[in-house]
Amino acid sequence: MIHDKHSVVKMDSLMYLPSEGLFVQMHKIRVFLRLLRCRFAKEIPRREKRINKYIFLLIQIQTLYHLGYVANYVWKGVKEGNVDASSMCYATVALNWILQSFISTCYIRSWQRRSSLKNFLYLLYNAQYFAGCRRKMKRLNGILMAMFVLIGFITAEFVIYTTLSWFVITPSHFDLYNQMMYHYRPLYLIGMTTAIYNFTIWTIVLAIYILCTKAAHIEFSHFNHRIRNIGKEGSKPVEEDLLELVQVHRKLAKAVRCLDSLFEKYAFIMLATNIPTTIFSILLLGSSAGGFTFSSILIALPSLAFCFVQLMGLTATPASLYKSTCMSKEFLFSNRSVWQPYRPDIYQIATYLLSHLSQSNLGVSIWGFAVVTKPLILTTLSAMVTLLALLLELRRKN
Repeated sequence: MIHDKHSVVKMDSLMYLPSEGLFVQMHKIRVFLRLLRCRFAKEIPRREKRINKYIFLLIQIQTLYHLGYVANYVWKGVKEGNVDASSMCYATVALNWILQSFISTCYIRSWQRRSSLKNFLYLLYNAQYFAGCRRKMKRLNGILMAMFVLIGFITAEFVIYTTLSWFVITPSHFDLYNQMMYHYRPLYLIGMTTAIYNFTIWTIVLAIYILCTKAAHIEFSHFNHRIRNIGKEGSKPVEEDLLELVQVHRKLAKAVRCLDSLFEKYAFIMLATNIPTTIFSILLLGSSAGGFTFSSILIALPSLAFCFVQLMGLTATPASLYKSTCMSKEFLFSNRSVWQPYRPDIYQIATYLLSHLSQSNLGVSIWGFAVVTKPLILTTLSAMVTLLALLLELRRKN
């Protein structure tokens, strides 16, 4: 599909552009969500949407029951103190993952009903018509492929651990408690199926977050590339380039602010729950009376891997986006063709563009408290290490 310089894409027509930039990956995710009966967009037929709604409610009711069931175990363990440390760590890790998956399924439904993702795609596309994303399709496809690999790994881990805990290894106190969730052991498979479904949605939501943030980062990197090439041979006149870049940056900034409003609460909740999950996953490794056990390793190592993937996904890509938004100003300053020789009209336009580029809070924030940057990542890791050291010291004394 060819667009001229002044073409504009309407929100309602986005579903007909599955072959350009980020539309390719989002179209595949939309098809996968439809297979999972997790589609709630306005264009879905009413009958299909009603069926999806009933399935969603059944799964969420079961998830809330599972969440309360595990929370009751943790509460009794803390209150009565008659549960071994390994089971308590395992239960706390399970509680955090169930909570995260429940929140993720709520977000995916809300985004579809409000057309929030569609609005962001509309804004980002109309900035540069995905000129950057079309050149970096391998990166976006790599994120999508990683999503499907992670879903397969999660499913395999659930199936393997459930099979081993039933027939091979000696189940822990929490395993026995969890398997009697429906008062009849075979019905526990219903809970496992629901857990696999919820973690699949959890992975999809995280992939959407990374894809959208990475696409914005790629578009800003392409914008910076255009700034560096101002005044080069074969390019447009300098003043024409500058005026066009002012409008492009205005649209990109609007898209990033839409991205921030879309994900700020999600990023905050996921980061807030990621820290205790990581810490208790580490504690689970050595919490058994006999040290490292096969059961604790089978649970803790995948959980740690998921924590690491989530932490990197929630912070690394937004930090790269923030760096790209800050570097735009540096690239404009360092472009000699803009400032020398001195031309009053070009100097005035360049100064106007600089005022647009001087937006220090342009990026994905943590519920508006702070924009995700590399220093914030280091602070988060430092807090995790400090808290882990404190818990290990308390465990040693006890």
